[in-house]
Amino acid sequence: MSSGLYLSDDNGQTWRYAGLKGERITVVAFSTKTKNLLLVGASGTETASGKFIASEDGGKTFHVIAEKRDWKVANVAFEAIPEGEHYLYVATSSGVYYCFNLGTYLYQYRHILAPDLPYTAITSWTISKEGRNRILTTPANGHGAVYAGRIGYYWSVEWNRQEITSAAVPEGINSLACAGKDGERVYATAANGLFVSRDQGRSFAPLQKQ
Repeated sequence: MSSGLYLSDDNGQTWRYAGLKGERITVVAFSTKTKNLLLVGASGTETASGKFIASEDGGKTFHVIAEKRDWKVANVAFEAIPEGEHYLYVATSSGVYYCFNLGTYLYQYRHILAPDLPYTAITSWTISKEGRNRILTTPANGHGAVYAGRIGYYWSVEWNRQEITSAAVPEGINSLACAGKDGERVYATAANGLFVSRDQGRSFAPLQKQ
């Protein structure tokens, strides 16, 4: 039984209980695009469905965006447009989903991306000259490949399978995170270590201990 969600307002020095007791929480993410938007993923149990949960006030109140039996929400990526609508991209145990406006619309990608298989990691970044995002995701058993996408409008993503060309290949990627302008660096945590890509996921190099 989960003891719930705890949040810190002082960089981890102290923590406060925010609720969601009993949920098997798998991911917590504050939006990089929208102030006070907090998303929480939960894994299903014998007695509860897996859930995708949102808070629009920084963790004071929550509502369920989507829930499915035997579901696990693994990771989430964000996009937002000036009009204020939220575009969310979610890696789950049954594929990759697009979520519009916090649950108004939920769409599963089934072309190029293999549907109904577990995906563990997802990240996105904005191409400054276009003002639109790129997205990168990986299935649980990627075997040296990731899926890269150019985000269009609404649910549209141009997906491509992208083989990792480097000698070093992260195996069993469980999270992706980007840093720098235009996806300059993409970091991957994997079963065989921590890696960085400087070409948007086409090749990776292990990060050495300093």
